[in-house]
Amino acid sequence: MSSNEEKAIYVLEQLNEQLLCPVCLEKFSEPKLLECHHTFCTNCLQRIINNCESVCVVCPTCRDETKIPDQGIESLPTNFFVNSILGYLSLDGEQLERMRVERKCEMCDEPEFADLATSKCVDCSKVLCGACVADHKRARTTLDHRVVALLGLDADCDKQELDRYSISFCKTHTRNVIKYYCMTCDTTVCRVCTILEHREHRYVYPKEALPEQKEEIAKLLGKTKERIPELKDALGLVREMSEKLADCKMTIAEEIKRNANERVLALREAEEKLLGRLEIIYTGKQKVLGLQRDGLELELGKISGCCEFAENVLKYENEVEILTIKNKLKNLSDIELKLDPEEDDTIQYTADPDYLRTVSQSLGIIHASSTFASLSFAVGDGISTARVKVEASFQVITKDRHGNRKEGGDRLNVLVRQPDGTILKSKVKDEGNGTYLVSYTPELNGKHEISVTIQDKPIKDSPFNVLVINRREYNEVGSTLMRFGQYGSKKKEFKSPFGVACDQSGHIYVADSYNHRVQVFGTKGEFVHFFGAHGERKGMLSCNF
Repeated sequence: MSSNEEKAIYVLEQLNEQLLCPVCLEKFSEPKLLECHHTFCTNCLQRIINNCESVCVVCPTCRDETKIPDQGIESLPTNFFVNSILGYLSLDGEQLERMRVERKCEMCDEPEFADLATSKCVDCSKVLCGACVADHKRARTTLDHRVVALLGLDADCDKQELDRYSISFCKTHTRNVIKYYCMTCDTTVCRVCTILEHREHRYVYPKEALPEQKEEIAKLLGKTKERIPELKDALGLVREMSEKLADCKMTIAEEIKRNANERVLALREAEEKLLGRLEIIYTGKQKVLGLQRDGLELELGKISGCCEFAENVLKYENEVEILTIKNKLKNLSDIELKLDPEEDDTIQYTADPDYLRTVSQSLGIIHASSTFASLSFAVGDGISTARVKVEASFQVITKDRHGNRKEGGDRLNVLVRQPDGTILKSKVKDEGNGTYLVSYTPELNGKHEISVTIQDKPIKDSPFNVLVINRREYNEVGSTLMRFGQYGSKKKEFKSPFGVACDQSGHIYVADSYNHRVQVFGTKGEFVHFFGAHGERKGMLSCNF
């Protein structure tokens, strides 16, 4: 291989490294440009936004903030330079060979007599011959344009091999190619860096720095490779959890549908019963009213006919008929009739106004925990010390993956194991704000173990070792002469008082064990002073006396 080809391969190798996204370490995909001029894949920026709710996206390289457009990440400016380089490097060996042979300079004055192209201007996206490259670099408007060589690779060179070739540009001065290695700062620099930021630093060419750095790079490579199994295991756990989540969703969805269908079926059955009951009542009332209507119509016909006949008799003055009709009229006028309807239209229907809410609530509720057990922790004396037959307590504070928590409902389990291996009953109270109050009453003295889990995962520092001591019954010693103090760390407060003594003046000395001090009181129990503090130096005390 000629020296020119070696240089071309080196340039492509450096260029390829520059075209890797700093986040995913893969070739740029839909590269977007931030306000700090750093470039990242669209999907990588989207993942960064999804992980933190903010109107700005923080650059992973320089930590500068770029405001997210209203249309989303897709509306950020596209890095067309990176796109063009990616398109150029995506050509396979055969295409490059054909381009090298067939393509002619696009800047020559006479295209038909143009020389073969040897380079390409990245900014202009035009291929140039040797003479035009020199003119391109001299012109003021194109002085800063980046020109790369057109490589003549073997036709057998596949795309994967071609992707190795790249040029590395300075991260600070993005238009300058990296040429040196700063030994002082342990980083690669460009020519401008040696004049500005790395002035008076010790720097060498990369080839000179490579032998010294090779061993350290090998160590770092081995150390970095050790993380691969961890990441693969973590990835496997995430995938497994994702599958479990999908199964859980399907199971709950089917259960919700089944419960809803059962309630719909029950409502339909209740509807049919109510409609059937309504039909029976309606039919009964209509039957009574129909019989009454028929009776009244019959009597109405009799009276109407008799009255019409009486009017005709009176009109024609037939003495015998007049006397005969008199008795009929008397009977009809004295007949007792039920004129009021024997049934009314009263059919009442009452329903519980809260029934709909009750039915919807009977379907159940959906609750999802976002608590991170490894970020959650416990605080309080109950995770370190306790006394026999005295209730001890501590608080569990839960956190989500962002370090926040404002609601409860977690599946929190507390297991208190006594020295003899038996399990002690404990109480857990959900405060509803992401905190839980745990209480228990020890029955034995000695070392207890308390395990706290959320969704079957231990919280920070769990399990806890708790030292439980016996509570001394002073009634067995003698009658009580004076009583003062309470549990705590302030004046006249104690944590496991271990001993009491008096001097000739009547002062009372109390060994305040777990406060690492001795408190002194007067003859009437008034606080005088205390001495001691936690530590190993002179004048300091350590727990037990």
